[in-house]
Amino acid sequence: LDFSVPYSLQVSRKDFVYALVVWFDVSFRKSSPPVVLNTAPGKAPTHWKQMVLYLDEPIVAKQGDVVSGWLGVRKNLQNPRDLDVKVSVEFAGSVPYDSRVLGYRLR
Repeated sequence: LDFSVPYSLQVSRKDFVYALVVWFDVSFRKSSPPVVLNTAPGKAPTHWKQMVLYLDEPIVAKQGDVVSGWLGVRKNLQNPRDLDVKVSVEFAGSVPYDSRVLGYRLR
């Protein structure tokens, strides 16, 4: 379950960015027929939900600016049912925003 992935998001309009929302797909390939559960907004509901990762400081963004970084997920060492999430946030825009790494625990 441990993984790390890059992300890059282009801002579509002038606004504040207060959080990142993440979701995932789960593929059960060995079932017959194979099943894929998608937790994206607008898809059929599952018992898994989207995750909202609030930033410690909002980003002032304009159309065309880019928010990027890495998202890392691993099982918590004390409770393997919990997930430790780290996200790096970098911003390429006209309003300064210091790069940072934020940590979250999902239960």
